[in-house]
Amino acid sequence: MTERNFFQTLAIKFKRRRRIVLRRFTRRLQKSTSSIAAGVRKAQQRTTEFKMTNIHDAKRAVFLLVIGLLVWKADPLTRNVFLSLIVTLSIMLFALPLVPGFINVLANKPDENRPKVDIQPGSDAVETERQLANVGPYEPSTFAFFTFIAPGQIKAIIRGESFRRFIMRFEGHAFRGETKSGRAEGLKVSSREFWDIVKTDKSPEVNDKDAHPIPRAIRKGYFDLSWWWSRYVYDITGAVFIGIPPFQTAQVYELERFRKALGLLGDFIFIRVKNFSDHVRAAEFQFFVQIPSAETHDQAKVKLQFALTVVVKNPYRALYDTDLRWSSRLSTAVIQAVSARVRELDYKQVIAQDATTKSSLDEAVIMLNAIGDTTSPNVATRTPLLTIGLEVKEIELLDAEVNDPILAAHLADVAKATADAEARIKRGTAEAAVVEMTASAAQKHGPYGELALRIEGNVRTTAAASAKGSTVILTVGGDKGSAIGPDTALLQQAIERNNQ
Repeated sequence: MTERNFFQTLAIKFKRRRRIVLRRFTRRLQKSTSSIAAGVRKAQQRTTEFKMTNIHDAKRAVFLLVIGLLVWKADPLTRNVFLSLIVTLSIMLFALPLVPGFINVLANKPDENRPKVDIQPGSDAVETERQLANVGPYEPSTFAFFTFIAPGQIKAIIRGESFRRFIMRFEGHAFRGETKSGRAEGLKVSSREFWDIVKTDKSPEVNDKDAHPIPRAIRKGYFDLSWWWSRYVYDITGAVFIGIPPFQTAQVYELERFRKALGLLGDFIFIRVKNFSDHVRAAEFQFFVQIPSAETHDQAKVKLQFALTVVVKNPYRALYDTDLRWSSRLSTAVIQAVSARVRELDYKQVIAQDATTKSSLDEAVIMLNAIGDTTSPNVATRTPLLTIGLEVKEIELLDAEVNDPILAAHLADVAKATADAEARIKRGTAEAAVVEMTASAAQKHGPYGELALRIEGNVRTTAAASAKGSTVILTVGGDKGSAIGPDTALLQQAIERNNQ
C-alpha cells in the first residue's frame, strides 16, 4: 500500500467514526431533552394541582369565616336557629344512609314508568316475551339523587343538557385521562380521548389505580366536604351521589335491541324490545342482530340471526357521537357488512352453515374493526366502529334459513324425497342380505333347506297380504285332491327317521 492510499483510508475511517460519535451524541441529547421536558411538564402539573387545591381550600376557609362572622354578629335567636339547622342537617346527611331502603327510594330507575303487563295464563316463553315487549309509549324516570352502578357499567352525569363526566366500575380498567400516561399527555375532560377505556398498568413504576365511581380527581381540595360525604355514602350503601335533580342527574336514553326466546320447536325467536337505560357496558356483552331478508348470489332470500360479543371502547363516542343511538348504528353496520358478503354466496352455502360459510360471515363483521383510513395517525378515526366507540370481539351465526315460502317448500320436498330414497335403499340392502344368508343356509341342508325356503316364502306372502287386509289360502305341496303332498311326505320321512 502506498503512502497516499494509507492516508486516504485513514481519512475515511476518521470520517465514519466522527459520524458515529455525532449520531450517538445527538441521540443522547434528544433523550436528555425529552426527559427534562417531561420532568418540567410533571412539575408544572403538580404545581398547578397544588395551586388549585390550595385555592379551593382557601375559598372554603373564606366562606366559612364570613358565615361565622355573620352568625356571631347575629342576634341570639337567629344564631341558635342557624346552628340548630346545621346540626340537624349534618345528622340527617350522615344518619339517613344507615336506614335500610332510604337511599334506594332516592335512586334512579329509568323504566319506573313502564306500564305493567298482565301475562295471560298458559302463555309460553315466546308469547310471554312478546306481551312484555308490547307496551304503550311512556316517559322515562329521571328524578333521582343517587344511582347504583353494577360491575362493568358506565354511566354519564349531565347538568341540564351539558355533559359533566362519566362514572365507571370496572376492575382492572380506567379512563385513559385518569392514568399517569393520560395526565402526562395533558388530556382534558372535554376531549374524547380522555374517555378511552384502557387497562390499568400495575407495574411498580406506574401503579395506576382502577376506575372508581367517585374518583379522587374530582375532589376539589383536601377539605371537599361534598366529596368526603359522597365517599361515605358509597362505602355504606354502594350508591353514587349524582347531584340535585332536575339540575344534575344521570343520562337516560332509549335503547332498542333484540331479546332471544326459546320456541316450542327448539328454535330461537328474536323479539324486538324498547326500554330506557342509564348505562352502557364496559365489560363484554351479547348483542343480537337479525337480518330478515338478505339476497344471495343466485337471488334467493335468506333470513339470518347472529349473536355478537361487543365491548364499548369509548362511552363518549358510543353515546354522544351517535346521538344516543349506538345500538341502531351497530345493527346497521353489521347488516350492511353481512348482506354484502351474502351476495357473494349461493343460498345452499348460506343455509348449510358449514365452517367455510361461518368463517366468511365472521370475517365480514370483524373487518368492521379494521376498515377505514389506515394512514390516519389517530386509531379511532381508522375504523367505522371505533368512531362510535364500539368493537366486535366475536360473532356467532345462530340460524340461517330460506325466507322465500315457495323455495322453502321446494327444499322441504327435496329433503323429504332424498330421505325416503335413502331409507328405501337401506331397507332393500338389508332385505337382500337376509335373503342371501337364508339361501346360503338352505343350500347346506339340501331338500330340507329348499322346503324351508318355500315355507318362508309362504309366511312372507301371508304377512304382506295380512297387512293389506287380504285373505290368503296356502297349500303345502301336492295337487288338489291328493291325500298327501310330496312336501308333507318328505317331512314325515324325516320325522320317522329321527324316531328310529
